Amino acid sequence: MKFYTGVGSRNAPKEILLLMTEIATILEKKGWTLRSGAADGPDLAFENGVQKRKEIFLPWRGYNNSTSTNYIISDKAYDLVSSFEDNWKYLKEGHKKILAYNVHQVLGKKLKIKSNFLICWTADGCESYETISSDTGGTRIAISIASKEGIPIFNLANKDSLERVKSLLVA
Repeated sequence: MKFYTGVGSRNAPKEILLLMTEIATILEKKGWTLRSGAADGPDLAFENGVQKRKEIFLPWRGYNNSTSTNYIISDKAYDLVSSFEDNWKYLKEGHKKILAYNVHQVLGKKLKIKSNFLICWTADGCESYETISSDTGGTRIAISIASKEGIPIFNLANKDSLERVKSLLVA
């Protein structure tokens, strides 16, 4: 199976959301399976573009009215995400779940099968752990995991990333 992660900031522009839906439709036709998280904005835009080939991970059952059954977060996911959060021990359980479910979106249900690439949108155009800023928002966790795992990241806020994604779609 071929997997990609589709995520991003909730304040992504409408034209980017429409583009994400188109990308997801094309990738599904090419045999790719979406991994995402049912959050408003990019997550739902990607999910709207697919019919069957999707793995939607949730921080808890029924999150954002999703019917996905992937809402169990592994201890290993919590351990991994805690290494990216300085104030981890002070966070409330719900906040920890919101952060930790991102790990599954990039590494899969059992954290053993990495996504081949990650497509996202953040206001700062971040594409690596080293370039995370306050404008990366919650997407920083998925970007951090992908970056540390050597997974290519395509942030649609960057023109060159958009061109690289287009080359994937025609290949």
